Amino acid sequence: MKTGNFMVVSSVFAFLTASLTMSSIASAHNNAGGTRHQELASRYENLAKEMQAKVQEQTEVLEVLNNRPHFSFFDKNGQGIKKYVFNKIHICDKAAAEYLEKAAYHHEIAAKHAAPESTVNQKQAAHQ
Repeated sequence: MKTGNFMVVSSVFAFLTASLTMSSIASAHNNAGGTRHQELASRYENLAKEMQAKVQEQTEVLEVLNNRPHFSFFDKNGQGIKKYVFNKIHICDKAAAEYLEKAAYHHEIAAKHAAPESTVNQKQAAHQ
């Protein structure tokens, strides 16, 4: 019987320790969540700016290719290069749009974390 009681007491103690640890981890995550989302949003915004800069570069390259008269002599090769640059512009533009969407999402989540979490509880406390 003594080992049975010891097992019950130790398992209850382990359960309480685990639940306290998990709640402290969860509260730490909730407190730092807003700053993490702000960091992610700024990273995505920087990536979007980089992609937009690449789009600008490739647009300038495409303009140069279109303005060179001797480039038309290389019909198949020239068209292939122009298609490659055009596709690169399209891919970078699409990536920039996706990064901006992700940044907006993380800004939204960070704003939710910054807002008071217990607005519903405050309203309920006021009615009581």
